[in-house]
Amino acid sequence: MNNKKMKKILSGLVLLSFLALLVSPLMVSRIASAVETAPGQQPNQCCVIRHTIEPISPDTGNVTKGSILGPAITATCDLGTPTQSQNWAAYCLLDTVLTVTDWIFWMAFVIAAAVIVAGGIMFMTAGGNPDRTTKAKQILTFGIIGIAVAVIAKFIPGIVRFFVGM
Repeated sequence: MNNKKMKKILSGLVLLSFLALLVSPLMVSRIASAVETAPGQQPNQCCVIRHTIEPISPDTGNVTKGSILGPAITATCDLGTPTQSQNWAAYCLLDTVLTVTDWIFWMAFVIAAAVIVAGGIMFMTAGGNPDRTTKAKQILTFGIIGIAVAVIAKFIPGIVRFFVGM
């Protein structure tokens, strides 16, 4: 493997690690809020929905933003009185996936826009130098790929729904 390919792979891994670091506090707090319990109590079996989600069979109406969901049995919920649903865990999972993909979308979009601006500036200031022009074109290509990744991130919840069977 030559040096250029190694640098590209390393920069991609650094970018993915950066995105994972941005998303991990959100995931940890979400998981911790669902698991924290006092001694002798049931786990906090509910979640607050941040997106409007289409119904999952056998439920009938959309789950709206801001609603609190819990299981069909009586559950401990520190967040308020939950709306009972047989599919509450699937709704909570899908809502978490939607939240994470929203973060990925916006972060990738902002980074890609900055890369495109930097590539454009480099292209304009190349002054006819073929090496700088080639490098600017590569940077612009990476920016366009970044926007494509951001757009693909918006399709992930649909893919999760398909594989989970919702």
